[in-house]
Amino acid sequence: MPRNILPVPYHQQDDPVYCGAACVQMVLNEMGTPLFPQTELFARNNSYPTIDTLQWESSPDGITNTLNVYNPSPETRIFVLYPLTDPDILSKKIVWTIFHYRIAPIVLIYDRQHWIVVTGYDISADPTGPDDTSFTISSLLIHNPRPETPIADDPPPPHFAGDRCGMGDARHNYNPRVYGSPNDEISYTEWIDSYLLQASDGVWSGHYLAVCDPDPLPKLGGKRVLPRRYFDGNKIIEHEAARDCALKEFFESGMVNDSRMKDFSGKLSAGKPNLVQRLDKDDDFYYLVPLVDQNNQTHCLISIDGRYGYMKEARFVSGFEGIYVDPLSPEEILNILGRRLYIESKKRSIPIHRKALCIYPTLVWRPCLESLSPYDPFHMVIVGQYRFYISLVKKVFTVLNVNMNGI
Repeated sequence: MPRNILPVPYHQQDDPVYCGAACVQMVLNEMGTPLFPQTELFARNNSYPTIDTLQWESSPDGITNTLNVYNPSPETRIFVLYPLTDPDILSKKIVWTIFHYRIAPIVLIYDRQHWIVVTGYDISADPTGPDDTSFTISSLLIHNPRPETPIADDPPPPHFAGDRCGMGDARHNYNPRVYGSPNDEISYTEWIDSYLLQASDGVWSGHYLAVCDPDPLPKLGGKRVLPRRYFDGNKIIEHEAARDCALKEFFESGMVNDSRMKDFSGKLSAGKPNLVQRLDKDDDFYYLVPLVDQNNQTHCLISIDGRYGYMKEARFVSGFEGIYVDPLSPEEILNILGRRLYIESKKRSIPIHRKALCIYPTLVWRPCLESLSPYDPFHMVIVGQYRFYISLVKKVFTVLNVNMNGI
């Protein structure tokens, strides 16, 4: 299958709401511009008078305007915002923009919450023109600018070539949950089901949004390949089944030959799977399965559907021992919670009694301000009427903030 990945430099967002600015920064830099400060790009995004009535951190038309203002070659290519009602047509448009214009589109995901950069694809055949929809899409590759740059250790800003952004692997001895990963691959099924979602409110309600090239749109979305279901979905599959599916999908998809595995030679096995429940969907579960070498160091992390066994997405890493998926122990969770926790909505603290709480049996996740990557789930602790969420880097949240725009 034709596989095309643009050499887009990866940079994290400098603030929890700077995703739009970080995406613009990455795309422009790949086109040859300097690394404009995200504060400047964020201000430009917000200075544009959006047509929407909602409050955006970076609005769709604001991002489009900023790209065109700083565009280093407007005589040959411009950026256009596409609000479409067909996700397949928009996805084919994204592929054409990468194939023909060598530009990485910026796409709105998780309803209207978050901006990412699509840097590449795996498809059945190269498109022959902007209206060609005869090819099928197997997966898309993305740069997710979250997590935001850490405060400690002299991080960016200012950003520069070769900064610590995206250095979350063992070669650099940086935690991926702090320094991000530029190597996320999303199966097309997961892209349609979980990432590319319609805006649910505002002027773009009912539309999927991306900033792409100006060529005419295809009229139809074309064919879509459905994933192979290994199980009937009537129950959550067992850990061993998740391991088997992860290895099978990894090798049969050809990912074992991916250039991002070039630093590895040896035999991979499946490590301990960890089950995660989606809080924003009914009956939706996934396993995070690390593929490890003989030293138990992770080289790829596979997300496997918890009921059917097919691959949802994958993240390529280099040699971290359990850093991605090891959950906290009950004792660690209890120590993190302590004796009292402050509830912001109530403006008071409540006591934590170890004998009167419930640690939820699986990890949980949903897109929210506190985590915009399914690789960063939470432990959920139930204390009476309250829910507490503890990230795997030991941060405690009393609420998951959702329905924010362009963070």
